Amino acid sequence: MPPSGAGTGVLAHLPAGAKPPFTDPQLISCISDPGPSDPVGVVVMNGGNGYVLRDYADEDHPRNLCTFGTNAIPDGILDPHHLVMVADGFAAVVEIPSGAIHELSLQYVSQYAIPADLSQVLWFPVDATTLPDTWDGHDVTLQQYPTTAGRCGAPDIDSKSIAFSRDSRYGYALWLQNHPNTTYLNVVFDHQNAFTLAPPTAGWPASGGPLMAVWSPSDVLYFTQAGDVWTWSPSAGPKVLKSGLHWMDPSISPDGTRLVYMSRDSSGVATVHLMDPSTGVIGAQIGGAGFDFPFFLTNDLIWVHADIPGCIGGQPATYIYDLRTNTLYPSALQWVLRTWPATSALGG
Repeated sequence: MPPSGAGTGVLAHLPAGAKPPFTDPQLISCISDPGPSDPVGVVVMNGGNGYVLRDYADEDHPRNLCTFGTNAIPDGILDPHHLVMVADGFAAVVEIPSGAIHELSLQYVSQYAIPADLSQVLWFPVDATTLPDTWDGHDVTLQQYPTTAGRCGAPDIDSKSIAFSRDSRYGYALWLQNHPNTTYLNVVFDHQNAFTLAPPTAGWPASGGPLMAVWSPSDVLYFTQAGDVWTWSPSAGPKVLKSGLHWMDPSISPDGTRLVYMSRDSSGVATVHLMDPSTGVIGAQIGGAGFDFPFFLTNDLIWVHADIPGCIGGQPATYIYDLRTNTLYPSALQWVLRTWPATSALGG
């Protein structure tokens, strides 16, 4: 069953023998049970043809614990024993390793986030004109957005649109439909807006509005805005952390002591760098030029992807950077979709 505090208007446990809305005959299959605090990731292995739940409790000997049916997408990790999955337009929380399904009461939403305590859902409808918050039979609209012709994104501006902090207290929503100069950022607490950035009448300047947000373990939100990196926290509010930096795809380590991000120079060349999240001081570059999509797998291991600008066929090479030895070596992972407890603007 869901953890205590789950609202009945958010989750509904399917009764024994009921047929779930997922048509794939094998939603998930697990060979082992992850530990309650094990770092895990939803990944695609090189040569594989589906998603795998991989456990990194032993950093030098990671294990593949679960595989997923071809019709099911593991869309989020709440903790090592609860994944959010999507199939046939329905979303559900699925328990690991039993595979028990807790169907969400929402269908065909555009983007959504569920906190680890399963207490609410923050979401965009298909037309993305509002930001509803749904819990225990309640539904409030926290933000109205302009009507647009439809979403038009690009890899260097798209990131995770909605996410809750690790302790489930705060959530953010980033609205991006047409262009970076019309983005909105809402930080939500107790079913209300705690902080809002809305575009001025003329739109954000050419450097863009809020994008690429990621939570730290301690309820600090990092995001880029107008060519700078900002933080927001409940105690300090919004503050500039690093001026003159437009980052992409930031990821934060499980312990919150390191950030990693990608940026492009004036020629469009991508590089990946470490940053001290408390001071904004930029540290070592990870690998050489031409890497992107960094993910912290653990406090020590960072996965990176060779950057291929534009629409070019083929599978780019992938690597692991080991902070213990400062070495880069080929990775067995073709792609990383989600990680926990590390979080990423791209998928965490």
